Amino acid sequence: MQARDLIELTGLPNNASAIEIGPGEGYYLPELARRFTQVHAIDNSLAMLELAKKHVSQKRLNNIHFIHGDASVAIEQQLTADFIACLMVLHHIPSPHIIFEQSAQLLNPNGYMLVAELCHHDQGLSLIHISEPTRLLSI
Repeated sequence: MQARDLIELTGLPNNASAIEIGPGEGYYLPELARRFTQVHAIDNSLAMLELAKKHVSQKRLNNIHFIHGDASVAIEQQLTADFIACLMVLHHIPSPHIIFEQSAQLLNPNGYMLVAELCHHDQGLSLIHISEPTRLLSI
């Protein structure tokens, strides 16, 4: 199953919005930009954010807003989204639970969060989940 398939499982409407926390070089952003009307890319590394901007500009996507900082900056800006992606980010963060606490503030009611992370022992994909307040779909 590919990432676009996971997004479609949500059944979110065409006018939904998304946030990607830690987009890195921006490889997942085009997928989000094609599916969501507005996308916010949040990264605390200015160098990575610049690489993501470059990647997106080559694809001529204009519905992505870039934010330098962590998710607390988006909270301060009172941003919300219907879908949050956090892909291969948690292992870079000293206290990963903070991402979930912040995402809960950013996620609209009945929204979804996609988390994918690496496993320390073999660097294989260990977790892909789409969650909502009452259900957790594990794939």
